[in-house]
Order: sequence, then structure tokens, then C-alpha cells
Amino acid sequence: MNLYITASKTTKNSGEVLIADSLRNTSSNGTLNFTSISILSLGKFTLSINSSCDFIDDWESDYFLTVYNYPKSMSLIYPQNVTFLAFFTVFANITGDDDKDYLGGCNFTISENLNSTDLTKKYKGNNTELSIYIDKLNDITGSIACTSENFTVNETIDLKAFKQKLKIAFIKGKPSTSDPFDLNVTIQDKNGKTLDSSNSYKLENEVTLVIKNSTVDTGRSGQNFSGDLINEVENFVAGFTNLQIFSSGSFKIVANSSEYEFIEADESEELNITNLIGNFACKFSGPQSTYFNFNLTVEIIGEDFNPYLIETNYSVYTDDMSLYGNQFKKNSTGKVLFEDLYLSSNGIVPIRINSSNSISKQNGTCYYQIFKSKLQIEQFNTVNFT
Repeated sequence: MNLYITASKTTKNSGEVLIADSLRNTSSNGTLNFTSISILSLGKFTLSINSSCDFIDDWESDYFLTVYNYPKSMSLIYPQNVTFLAFFTVFANITGDDDKDYLGGCNFTISENLNSTDLTKKYKGNNTELSIYIDKLNDITGSIACTSENFTVNETIDLKAFKQKLKIAFIKGKPSTSDPFDLNVTIQDKNGKTLDSSNSYKLENEVTLVIKNSTVDTGRSGQNFSGDLINEVENFVAGFTNLQIFSSGSFKIVANSSEYEFIEADESEELNITNLIGNFACKFSGPQSTYFNFNLTVEIIGEDFNPYLIETNYSVYTDDMSLYGNQFKKNSTGKVLFEDLYLSSNGIVPIRINSSNSISKQNGTCYYQIFKSKLQIEQFNTVNFT
């Protein structure tokens, strides 16, 4: 006759794992001993003994065996590449003595080189989530443990922490002239996701903007960048308004946070700026008399107070049409020479300067004092020959 022993759950438990020599043959004296019985699962159980013979009734204990098992091992699921100070999720799975999901509960602890906002969290079954962040860069090896009474399971965690990134975004498109523009600089993780208070530990910092020459740098007049170029970060965004680039040429805006080495700078896309003429400066050379030729050199100053380098058509004239000579020039060097001009009127004569290019038309005035030409008479003696 064969007898079988089993353990049956009566309340919620982790499993029904019984270690024993569960099959026995009855001895000649009718006595059967089951020894070294272990129930590895957590819960309340009854024991049952069943016979292979129809004439022997089954037996079930009229009492409960309350069994507590302990955490046996832990596995962790986590991203191996993370961002400095950005929260990431670790999924913890713990098995008990029965190699099933551990239901007894345990308290988590982490190593000193890991940080968490929920250190008091307890294990709550498969894929319990832990929110972790790193305050160091590069390769990190840490550990996570879970303790239940005097039993502890732990597992190592190997990570690589990357820098946060700044990202420049123009509010209404990138500028092409010296007109004011706005931009935001956001702090992002290594994958380009914008950080906020829900997904990252926050530090107080500032963002600084600078302008640099682009690698494609043709016709650059200067490097004049205006506006409030330092701003504090609020909720991971630094906003900049009323910025202006007065110089012409190809540029990039660079955003950086020099206060912290863990934030990577960003460069904007290339900006091709065409600025406006800010002023004219005139220089005259030659006689200051009517009908005598003189030269006029006009220096064209851009909004950045540097020579204006955008190709522009220039012309000079007077309101009373008293200016003569070659009055039309095209130039892109910031200086125009009008040669062999002359005036038919005298006095302090306003000479108008007219400029036009693809982006603007601008005028200026130079003043030149002209005197009436004097008629010089030479008297010759008459000599009579005989």
C-alpha cells in the first residue's frame, strides 16, 4: 500500500512547495513515518495523506501550519545608460525559498553611490519600482538590498551616467536680421527628453549665451551680440528675450552652464545675419570752389559700429541738382570713393547719400562748404615792334 503526503493552501500564499519523501510504502506493522518535511512556501497549510487503497480513508489535519519563508534571491531590471541627476526606474523581483515571487515583504536599502527619493519603500511583489538617480558621472557600480528580519538579498547595479544637455530653441524662428528675437534653453537628458521636477533632481544654476563665428564665415562685419545674456534656470528652462545680433555674417549661438561640469553646452543652427547701416561718415578732398573737381569718400558704418560689408548700391545728389560727376557706386567694403565731383552752387551744401540693398534703403547727409570761384585776370603789356 502506498501513502502520499501533500500540503494544501488555505489562504493566500506564495506557492505550495513541499520538501519531503512524499511517497511511502506501509511497513509490516502498519506504521508509516514521514521525516524531514519542509514547506518552503509562505502561507497557512493543512497536511493531507492519501492512500492508493480504496478501503483506507484519506486523512487531513484539523489544524493549520503557518509558514514564513524568506527572500532567497533578487533580480533587477534597469537602464544601463542614464543621465546625471535624472530619475530612472529599477524594477526589483525577489524570490523566496520556494523560488516563487516573495510575498513576505522586505525593506530596500541602496549603496552610498546611489540616490533615491523613496528609500523607505518596501517590496510589494513582482516588478516593484524604485526611483533612483546618480550624482556622479561616468561608470558607477552600486548595489540594492532588501532585508526581511535577519535575511537580506542584494544585487549589484552597473551604470554609466552621462551629462545633462542644454537645448536652444528659437521662439518664433531663427533670426536673419538685427531685429530682436527670443529663445529658450531647456535642460534635457541624454536622449533629448526635457527634464522637469517630476523626472529629475533639481539644482539651481544659470545659463550663459555667447555668439561665435560660424565655420562658414563670409563677409562677417563684427561680433556684436546684445541683450541679457545670462539668465537663471526656472523649472529646467532659461528664457531669453529681446536678443539682437547687430553684426552681419554667419554665426552660431552657444548656450552653456559654466557653473556645473555635468551640463553639456549646445550650439544653435547657423544664423546668417544681414545687419543695417548705422551711420555714414564723409571725407572731402580737393578744392572747395564751384566747378572745381573734388573727391568724396563715404565710410559706411553698420549697426555694430564696424565697416558695413553687405553689397549695397550708393548714390549721391543734392536737392537742387547742382552736383555733377559719377554719382553712382556699388561696394561691399564699407568705404565708397566718389571721384571728380563738382558743384555749381556755393555755400554749405547738403550732399545726400542714398543706399539700397536687398534688405533696406537708408539715407544720410554730408555737408560741404563751397565758395564761389574767383575770376582771375592777367594784364599783359603791349609791345610794338618797328
